Amino acid sequence: MGSKQKKEAMDAMDVDGSGEVSFEEFCEWWAIGGSVTRGERLAAKMDSTSDELEKVLADLQKCREARSTFEDASEAVKAQAPLVRVPPLA
Repeated sequence: MGSKQKKEAMDAMDVDGSGEVSFEEFCEWWAIGGSVTRGERLAAKMDSTSDELEKVLADLQKCREARSTFEDASEAVKAQAPLVRVPPLA
């Protein structure tokens, strides 16, 4: 880790600006996804977005499959003879 990266990490963690990172400051930083560099934060965000996109696409595929199943069932019902015959009105 370079000195610039160390400074970024310290600045992110040292909320009170004391020049030291308390255990509480570290825990807060870690709890919100503490990462050392902007690149790491960006990579984490990209991973999270990628995971969400995969879930959305999987849900979309399930919807497509359900619609196809419904359409197939509708066609099968339409192809069957009616269950009740109604005589024509005279």
